[in-house]
Amino acid sequence: MAYLNAHDFARILGATLSRYEGSFQTPEAVDDADVDLFWNRQHTTVAIKTAPTDSGTTRGSDIVHTVAEGNTTPATGRGASSTVIVSNSSFTDDAHEVAETKEITLIEQPTLDQWFTDVQLSHDVLGTIVEQHDLTQEEYDDILNDLPPLPSTLQEIDPLDRQPPTIEPAVSTRNREFTHETSAEPTGSNTSQNNQSSESDSTTEDSTESALDTAPEEHGEHGVLYADPDEDGDVDAFDRFAANLTEDSE
Repeated sequence: MAYLNAHDFARILGATLSRYEGSFQTPEAVDDADVDLFWNRQHTTVAIKTAPTDSGTTRGSDIVHTVAEGNTTPATGRGASSTVIVSNSSFTDDAHEVAETKEITLIEQPTLDQWFTDVQLSHDVLGTIVEQHDLTQEEYDDILNDLPPLPSTLQEIDPLDRQPPTIEPAVSTRNREFTHETSAEPTGSNTSQNNQSSESDSTTEDSTESALDTAPEEHGEHGVLYADPDEDGDVDAFDRFAANLTEDSE
């Protein structure tokens, strides 16, 4: 979603939400609307403002003020009974406070992810929607009808009620400082197991050192699997091998 403009974001979002129920329409520029999508549900219409942004950034309260003070009424059809702003990232605390005052619902990345997981729009459907900008509602229906129906358990859930109260930061190992901590000495039955592991490790190290100690002092001997990096080895070995094969065949 970060790579799409607000209009394409809205069309994919409309296709996603209409899979739960209802239909959708996107206002034209002549409608002078300050939202990008109208989701026509069974009994209500939801005005939606899309807020695509780069991953890891946040949207402030300015977009909330724009929607709250702007036009959220479609040119045709019934008026919107609620207003929602959807972002593929998150909103600042100030944006949440203003939205609560203005009775606007903010949808952040975790909920958007959940919607996409529920609906499972295929790559073909996404590509068709993004590439064809002048689709009618009937054409959208034909495209979406090729997808399997949603399970009844998902159709009974209001997707707007699935948003988490806050967005959790992504877990990352980048720039993380690690400190070595020495664990306390084990007691009881674990002690014998750890002692056995230590003895096993010690035995393995000893056997490895013993094998290395037995390496021949003279290098280049035939039949010994040790190599001296300062010598090229027996470069005539393959020629003798080939000659033997020729003699046997003759």
